[in-house]
Amino acid sequence: MAIKLRSVRKAVLITVEQNEKLEKVSKEKELSQNEIINKALDAYLARFK
Repeated sequence: MAIKLRSVRKAVLITVEQNEKLEKVSKEKELSQNEIINKALDAYLARFK
């Protein structure tokens, strides 16, 4: 059973190239774009503990 975490909606701007890569990876890995962004953000923020 997954733990439900509270979410906050954020709007971010990404480049056209980033969007194209995000769409490609999303399809290849069968993950939502949101999942990919959250995993990437978690990995980046973990460096600042």
